Amino acid sequence: MSAITDFPLVVPVKDFGQTISALAIKRPTGKQIRQHGLPYRVNDAGEVQIHMGVVCAYAAELASVTAGAVDAMDPVDLNKLAWVIAGFFLNSESATPVT
Repeated sequence: MSAITDFPLVVPVKDFGQTISALAIKRPTGKQIRQHGLPYRVNDAGEVQIHMGVVCAYAAELASVTAGAVDAMDPVDLNKLAWVIAGFFLNSESATPVT
């Protein structure tokens, strides 16, 4: 699995005066996971519910952009990004123990 996921934005955002049309999303580290926790919850019915506050904290760190850039993201981009970030935790490959 690649350490960086390329994520094109449907609607570019500005960060530090530059227009960003794609993000390079790094995999979270153990330290980041300890700091932020899981970006989702599983309810009693077994459904995954995204925790957007946690997703946005991860997004800024993993893409090396400001929180303001994340706040300016189009809802479609932010929703897709939420599932990319959750996928780091939900992906079946991440469930395979490394020995």
